[in-house]
Amino acid sequence: MSTSTSLPPNSASPSPSDLTPAELSLPNILNTIRRQTRTLRNRLHSINADATFVDIVSSTYQLPILTNSRAGDWYVDPRQSSGKVYFKSTDGHHGQWKFSRRRLNLDVLRLAGRDDARGVIIVDSTRRGKRFPDALSKTIPIWIAVLNHVLFPPADSSTPPTLHTLRNVVSTSEHSQICALLPGFVVDFLSLGLDLSEFRKSIKHPMLPIFIHPDSLLPSHTPLFDDITAIVLVSASRMTQGEGMEGEYIQGAGDDHENWVAESELDAELFWRYHTEITACREEELPELIRSLRQGEIGMGGKGGKRGKASLVRPTENVFIAAGKDVGDEFEVIVNCGSQPLQLEKAVDGKAQPKVLELGLPVGKVAVKKIRSELEDKLHGIQDDLGATRSVVFVCETGDGTAPMVALAALCLFYDEKGGFRAKHDTHIDKDYIRRRLAWISASRQSANPPRTLLNALNSVLMKF
Repeated sequence: MSTSTSLPPNSASPSPSDLTPAELSLPNILNTIRRQTRTLRNRLHSINADATFVDIVSSTYQLPILTNSRAGDWYVDPRQSSGKVYFKSTDGHHGQWKFSRRRLNLDVLRLAGRDDARGVIIVDSTRRGKRFPDALSKTIPIWIAVLNHVLFPPADSSTPPTLHTLRNVVSTSEHSQICALLPGFVVDFLSLGLDLSEFRKSIKHPMLPIFIHPDSLLPSHTPLFDDITAIVLVSASRMTQGEGMEGEYIQGAGDDHENWVAESELDAELFWRYHTEITACREEELPELIRSLRQGEIGMGGKGGKRGKASLVRPTENVFIAAGKDVGDEFEVIVNCGSQPLQLEKAVDGKAQPKVLELGLPVGKVAVKKIRSELEDKLHGIQDDLGATRSVVFVCETGDGTAPMVALAALCLFYDEKGGFRAKHDTHIDKDYIRRRLAWISASRQSANPPRTLLNALNSVLMKF
């Protein structure tokens, strides 16, 4: 099915006629046309056109919809989304195929296994030259093959995992090379030692990827998936030739967002919150409109912003991770891993104020030095609080950076394999041990992404024990 991507005329576009005679070379003309087309307004209207197609797919399949961050976030109104996933295209690049143990994306299974769902839709996009991003064409199929093999093990243990790819996108040779790696990926996943009983109960049938793009012929009726768990992979943007542009339409405008969001102060959430005003605005008025909307958000204290809820790290019963702005007196102990002191609202109704432990971890290279020199002492300083409380939450500015890293250290030192607190550490810590604890965090807080430099510094501290 094709979706119209006609865009309103642009009244503020430069012209190749503005070039001086000395500048009238073909490369200069093409660059001028490219700049003329890649305006903020054209990007947003291209995203809007692609989002219309995604709406059609969603209405057709009637499944929960997830966006693959960050590009996919632009194509779905957050009010219609069931959440986000984090499948990297680089894990599907030719010769770099990978099953990530840091980005487990088990929320896909939680959502697909609900009684009212028969699968999920995952939305992403790509720029010129391809119909599908590698995240959809290879990274997710690899993930599906590994999880299917684990959740539905074959009767013959020598049977390899089954990989489903599009043959007009993934060559036979590449498909075979990926298949050869799958048994090793299964071993890697199983080495994390995760409790999968929840998913073995909820996922009734093996997952199967269904690939959709704007030229796909969609079903005339909502499909009934009685013998599969459908993972509908939607590439939102229409494929164009050459520079990825046709007229004023830009393929994968959301995928290109890192090149223009900084200067425009716009993000996907703000775009959808004020969708009508932004898409109706003229090019020359857009920057001022976005600035005023952004200032209005700040004035309202970031209403509707990026706050996330606290995540309980299973299998523990008292360790949580959250953004600093999301916590209050519902926790007994708050471990602030951020660089700025935590500002809490005053407790009300006679509730006790939480105990706040300020670690004062800076950012950048200074943080690495501080982790190596001070983190061990700081961790032992919170040991008694971990054992004596029903709820301790590790926080940082986003809840996804230093907080998961410090929580990981606590899990390694003070919690056993079943998630129970232990007063005395008596286990040898190596990289596999740390990786298994990190998997607890990845499975519980999908957005957690502690910087690799900090994790490396933490590894060196933990492996001294």
